[in-house]
Formats: sequence, C-alpha cells, structure tokens
Amino acid sequence: SDSQHRLQECISLRSLNIRSLELQDKNKLFKSLGFWRMLRLQESDPSKWNSLINLMSHSNKRSKSELFQESVKYLLESFQLLGVERVDETLLSNLKGIVETNSHSVNQSVHLIFSHFSLISHSCIPNSEHMLSGEQAMVRAKVMIRKGEEITIRYSDLHLHREILKEEIQTSWQFSCHCPRCEDGSELGTEASSFKCEECETGLVGVNVDNISCKNCGNVVNFKQFVAQTYRLRRLELSCKKREEIPSVIEKLEKEGCHAMNHSVIQLKIRFIEGSLDKMDRTTCHLVREYSRVVDRYMEALNPGVSRLRGRLLVCLRKAETWLMKEGDKGDMDRVGGLKQKMMEQKMMNGYFKS
Repeated sequence: SDSQHRLQECISLRSLNIRSLELQDKNKLFKSLGFWRMLRLQESDPSKWNSLINLMSHSNKRSKSELFQESVKYLLESFQLLGVERVDETLLSNLKGIVETNSHSVNQSVHLIFSHFSLISHSCIPNSEHMLSGEQAMVRAKVMIRKGEEITIRYSDLHLHREILKEEIQTSWQFSCHCPRCEDGSELGTEASSFKCEECETGLVGVNVDNISCKNCGNVVNFKQFVAQTYRLRRLELSCKKREEIPSVIEKLEKEGCHAMNHSVIQLKIRFIEGSLDKMDRTTCHLVREYSRVVDRYMEALNPGVSRLRGRLLVCLRKAETWLMKEGDKGDMDRVGGLKQKMMEQKMMNGYFKS
C-alpha cells in the first residue's frame, strides 16, 4: 500500500543522516527525490510505472542541450547521496524528459504528472480547457466537440506574440504548432503580433506569405528586427508591476508601435480588468468598460467558446457597470442586460465549480 511504501521511504531517508549533510548536498537530495520515487515504481507499482515510462520524453532531442545534460549529471550525483549506486543514465535521461514534457507545476517545487491527461494534444485554439485542483486535473469542453474529433487544450499562455510562442512550444514540448492561429499570419484577423509601420504610420507590420512587411505600404522589415521589437515590447509589458501603472504603460506601448489588440496590450488590459474589483471608482469603471470591448473581440477570435478567464472578465465588467449605474451613469447595461450577463458568467464558470 501507499502507506507501506512511504514508511519504507522514511526509513531509507533516516539512514542517510540528512542533518549532517552540507546544504548543497541537501538541495541535491531533495531535488532527486521525485525521480527516486519514480524509479521505485518499477517494484512497488509496475502498472503505474508502465503508464509513466510510455509517456513521450523527446530525450533524444533534449539530450543535445548542454543544460539538459548537466541536469541529468546533477541527478546522477544526487542518487549517489541516496545510496543508489547503479542507475541507468539513459533511463534517467528518459525520465527527466518525461517530466519536462508532461509535468504540470502546482508551484515552484511541486510538479504533477497525469498519465491520461498527458495524452491530450495542444492547440492554440483548443476545443477544451483544463484546470488543476490539488492532485486532480479537470478538463471541460469550450465548444461543441463532434464525435471522433480530437480533444485539445492549450499548453502555453494565450497572450504570447507568435514568435515567442513558437520558441516556447519548440523548447518546452519539442514540436511546431500548425493550428489555425499559427498558420495564419494575421492570427485570425486580430494582427495581435503585428506592429505599427514606421514608414506609413497607418499600416501594420506582420507576417505575410513570404516575408514580414507592412500590409498597407508593403515596407519589408528584417526578421531579426521584428523579433527584437517583439522582445523589447514584451519586456516593457512585464516591467509593469502595479495595476495603477497599467494605463500609462499601455500608452507607452502604443507609442512604441503596439496597437489596441496587440498581445502585450491585451494582457495588460486583462490584468487591469481583473484587478478592478479591489478599487471601484469612476475612472476605473470607465476603463474597464473601454478595455472590455477590445478584449472581447480578441477573445472571440483567439479564445472562442466558454472559459474561466472570460467568465472572470464578465464578472468584473458587470460589477463596473453596476457601480456606474448606481452613480447615475446609464452605461451599456440595464437590469435585464445584467441578468443575462450573470447567466453567461455562470455558463463560463460552470463545469469546474458548483454555482
């Protein structure tokens, strides 16, 4: 049973006299415990071991990375501290690859692997979404899924520029995405990764069929410059730490070349909307209303269907509209509209939580 295995583990660890170890060795020991437990499954739970070891690892590709090689070497040294002398380096490399490919982090120190959940494929426009709750992974359909259609979820962040997104997917999961969003240079009409053209000042520079150019004047931009601009604006977005700073940072981003539906701008608008419940005033509520209109268009294209994020944003918008109505502002919502919105919020949030 699990309790017996845990007892055996405790006895093994006590014999190591951990308190006498140097801090560096303690850290090595604790970081290797998860892999030690996985290896012990071969004897303690063969069925679970088979489910684990058959998951995709991409270890052949990952082993070309010096960082990956160093991490495997680090684990081998850690196993010596555990008193495990003979460890198959290829097997350990495979396990490391399985963790990097399939694990889901609850926090910085806890990573979980769900054998069935790990089989779900990625799409940047998925038909389902997932949530982790304790040691459970829950999946809910976002849209109607036809019989025989593959279930997909989004592995990555929604609000990433296409070049950053491509790199993250390739680095983390070792594949290139060919979903409708990734195959379309305009990202389904949002132009969310495009920038304002410095030549004509009216068009947007983005990915066209065979180059990166302005879709108005045709001005061609070097790929390296395009990517550099992407990361520069991403850093500016991430530099914003407080909700009160968001409107001014959005203005800076727009002066630097972003437009209203650029990924970085949308991410900041979402942060502002979700943080608005902490402090309601006229300026905040009007900004929530203004930002919500743009965010809703973005969501319709890149996050269609029901989702917890859209549900939370609808809650914030309804609260802002209600506040404005109490202050005598007619706004965009009457009582009937408020009830309809509340029903939509519940639809977005249900499937994970009881209403």
